[in-house]
Amino acid sequence: MQVFKEAVQFSKGEKPGADEGSLPVAVTGSLDAESDRVRAPRRIVLNITAGVLAVADADDFGSLEMLELPTNPIALLSCNADLVLTKDGVGYLAATDLSVAIGTEAATAADLTTTPEESNVVDPVSLTASALAPDFEAHSASNASPAPLILPAGAKSLFLNASGSTETSEDASLTVSGTVELIWVDLG
Repeated sequence: MQVFKEAVQFSKGEKPGADEGSLPVAVTGSLDAESDRVRAPRRIVLNITAGVLAVADADDFGSLEMLELPTNPIALLSCNADLVLTKDGVGYLAATDLSVAIGTEAATAADLTTTPEESNVVDPVSLTASALAPDFEAHSASNASPAPLILPAGAKSLFLNASGSTETSEDASLTVSGTVELIWVDLG
């Protein structure tokens, strides 16, 4: 490890304290620009208006792709969802209980379990309200294993996944409106 020392000069009027003069500054570490590059957190707010999450009667689960994530490895720091999920009133009635999660892959099972390739950004939340338009308000900090969530390089997306038994022999759908805030760091 190298230690570099230099003096920072202040002109009159730019005082580092009560005294004029110089302030010694020590920098510890390497000067490798590639490895020491600062990676700033990135924030995106998705505004979703009338997105449709379709659920086939035979499956009882479905997904809505909300965002394609960068192909570089990333660290997901936070995800905050504030959505209204309007049941269609045909396949999903007001009394239908739902389980809702946000993950990196489309749902593959009604219990919204994850596969080795998939991670839940927001763990499944049960919505048992007997309303046609229940609120889905969730945060990744409430997960069993809270952020950061490290995702390897490769194609990945952010999905809203939902499951619930269809009340009739009809396909069901949810109309999704609201916001999802995502904060991540590109690990490049």
